[in-house]
Amino acid sequence: MFKEDLHLANIEEEKLARRLIATGKYDGYKLNDTSDYDIRVFNHSPDGTKTVDIELKHDKHSSSRVAIELMCLSRLKLTGLLVTTADWFVILKNDTYYWIKPHDLKHYISSHDVVFTTGGDGRRAFMALIELKELAKITKVDTCG
Repeated sequence: MFKEDLHLANIEEEKLARRLIATGKYDGYKLNDTSDYDIRVFNHSPDGTKTVDIELKHDKHSSSRVAIELMCLSRLKLTGLLVTTADWFVILKNDTYYWIKPHDLKHYISSHDVVFTTGGDGRRAFMALIELKELAKITKVDTCG
């Protein structure tokens, strides 16, 4: 399961990077395999480098909520949103990209009544659940295609 998820993540990271290049705002990209971010896009202007952390939500069941990973319980280690250094945190769900600054998403989670749960492989992840309709209100929404 993990290898399949990783393979799918790599495909989606590449697709998003190419999509960003196609906008004409960036000259190139580099994929990253650390917890800091997934994609770095760049151009030759002073403010031309941006980093993106993409979270894939390919739930087997359609859900009205999105789980944002915060911690690995088996290692008691912060993960996901709490460790990213990316300029943008992008959630891909149902062929829709939800773009938000990590700081803004952290603020939303800390200041709203979100549900916290465990999940993932062996229920080892601690996550915040956000309603998709609420996520759409606080993010820039971009459909695939």
